Amino acid sequence: MKYFGGFLTICYLLQMSFAQTPEPFEPETTSTCLQGTMYNGTVFNMTEVSCDLGNGYQCETKIVRNGFDEDSYVYKVDRMCKEIEPCQNSLKNNAEQCDSELVDFNGLRLCYYCCDDRSNCNDFEDFP
Repeated sequence: MKYFGGFLTICYLLQMSFAQTPEPFEPETTSTCLQGTMYNGTVFNMTEVSCDLGNGYQCETKIVRNGFDEDSYVYKVDRMCKEIEPCQNSLKNNAEQCDSELVDFNGLRLCYYCCDDRSNCNDFEDFP
């Protein structure tokens, strides 16, 4: 009987060790933005960088076009991960520097775009 009580104790302890519920598996999610520069169609150092989209950061695209006609445009695209507030502050200048009649007058178009809806959402090369 003495051995039977010890046997039951061991069975109980084994059952308790296997009965613990494991922590649920949560896959690691990493958001990315493109970072680098493209100048007149030539890409320089374009890479994917980790960016915590939706949690204080956004992908930013800055497009600069200088010139009066398509044959003489100087075209530069900068991409990066940026904090939300500075990215949104840059957008405020689009009304004057990107979408106004001044663009046609002075030949300089400077536009900012911010996004956080998917990884590499700043993958476009032209004005959306």
